[in-house]
Amino acid sequence: ILIGGIDLSVGSVVLFSAAAMNSLIFNQILPTVPAVVVGLLAASFIGFLNGVLIEKARISPVVVTLSSMTAARGLGQMILWINNSWLWVREPFFVYIKTQSWWVIPVPAGIMIILYILAYIIMTQTRFGRYVYAIGNNQLAAKLTGVAITRVKVMIYSLSGFFAGIGGILMSARLSAISPGVGQGLEFDAITAVILGGTSLSGGVGKVQKTILGAIIVGMILNYMTIKGISAHYQRAVTGFIILAAAILDRFSQGKNRT
Repeated sequence: ILIGGIDLSVGSVVLFSAAAMNSLIFNQILPTVPAVVVGLLAASFIGFLNGVLIEKARISPVVVTLSSMTAARGLGQMILWINNSWLWVREPFFVYIKTQSWWVIPVPAGIMIILYILAYIIMTQTRFGRYVYAIGNNQLAAKLTGVAITRVKVMIYSLSGFFAGIGGILMSARLSAISPGVGQGLEFDAITAVILGGTSLSGGVGKVQKTILGAIIVGMILNYMTIKGISAHYQRAVTGFIILAAAILDRFSQGKNRT
């Protein structure tokens, strides 16, 4: 979103990577660590394909990532179908992530904090981060100043896939089982978190530290509705209205800036 694009495939990539790595482990094709690496590489490859199709074939990010969303979920469900539509997750690696803490911080939260710190450093202290903002602000100007637009954008989509793969690891540990519905709708939670964190839908404006606040807000809202026994269908509706309201506010603020 920071570069003016979008990735609708992340929820499906979570399912695909989780199904792939756990199928390799369950069927004793690979040990745990190599299987996890394969799952992360597969997720990254989907992101890479998204970036190549968007940049080389000049296809809309919405169309490309919507297609990969459908394809990745289909591939993940196909893997599950081969394994009787369900995979139990009992490997010590995943059990450790689910049950252990680093000092007083649960391992999944610790992983999230580490990734956010790395993202903050990359976005604020590196040339790559400056390129991302430059592309989002004015892609033509960035190109004229020597930024390798295609390379940077393909890398961004590849990273989106990679982080979705990490999401597959965490989801596997959290649920202790992989079913066909895993990851469904997560892309909209991610978009909501980014928008609530103040990132402009047109790109170029946004901060990592505000995005984590957006993620916390989304998590609190969904958790509250779950505790109150509100149906998942209503939760999806609320998420949709939040995205719409944030988009309207973003458009309104852009209009004011122009005037």
